[in-house]
Amino acid sequence: MADIRLSFKEMCERFDVTPRTLRYYEYIELLQPEREGRARFYGPREIERMILILRGRKWGVSARRHPPMAADL
Repeated sequence: MADIRLSFKEMCERFDVTPRTLRYYEYIELLQPEREGRARFYGPREIERMILILRGRKWGVSARRHPPMAADL
């Protein structure tokens, strides 16, 4: 997984989230994609964080309500 880089669209498709959701996670600084011009690319770190975010969401954990925990992702 070290060489994986997903585009914004690929992240949305792979994790079945809306573009709005993905932008929200960036806005609250849970995800910090690499930027090349206007394009965003998500590397292994962001992919792992997204897995943890969605796992927490499944169990009802709000990253917004638990910022210390979210910072450790």
